[in-house]
Amino acid sequence: MHGVTSLQSTTTGFGELLRVRRERVGLTQQVLADHATLSVRAIRDMESGRVQRPRQETVRLLADALRLEGQHRTSFEAAARRQARAEEPRDEPTAPPAGRSSAGSWRSRC
Repeated sequence: MHGVTSLQSTTTGFGELLRVRRERVGLTQQVLADHATLSVRAIRDMESGRVQRPRQETVRLLADALRLEGQHRTSFEAAARRQARAEEPRDEPTAPPAGRSSAGSWRSRC
């Protein structure tokens, strides 16, 4: 069963993993929210995938409320980090390309 948990956390998104963990311990979204000091909406938004990048503190509160320890906790936290990395833009410039005169002329007018 331990191998199934590791596989599950690497093949599903964080929201799905959160829902599975919550249901496995028999908690409703309301009870988990109460234990984690979060809102039911926050739990629902994470589980549905609406929230793609949960804050590290939120993930810690959830892991505490679900009483995750050891490898289960590590896998849970890693799933949230993978989700955040997957959502980050890749290979996008941090500044506009050089030679755009319109940007320069706009700045000189301000």
